[in-house]
Amino acid sequence: MRFSQRWALFQVAIGTLHRLEIEGRVLGGPWQPLFRAGDPAHAATRRLLEQERVRGAWDPTDGPMYQYPALAGWLTQRVLDDRPELQAVRLRFEKIVIEDGTVRGTGVYVYPFGRQRGTR
Repeated sequence: MRFSQRWALFQVAIGTLHRLEIEGRVLGGPWQPLFRAGDPAHAATRRLLEQERVRGAWDPTDGPMYQYPALAGWLTQRVLDDRPELQAVRLRFEKIVIEDGTVRGTGVYVYPFGRQRGTR
């Protein structure tokens, strides 16, 4: 017999890691975090976004997934529909590092997508 596999059992993580954030803003107010991947303190839409089928549409590797613009448009509109007090919503990815098993944000954000109430 001969056995083989076409996928790597032990893969090395890519060099750049990201964490999705969704923020909302009321008219004239500061941006407030609504969702941050892996953060139970900011878990709005967590059940929707952290499931296997959906995560593949937004979880970037070396760049955003090709489905990201469509997902981001739909998601920002859904958050505005669910939260009538918000005037604007934005999605963005923070570059992160993992040190000793702890996730640390770098303060560097990429792939922004925003929507204001009343625009499509």
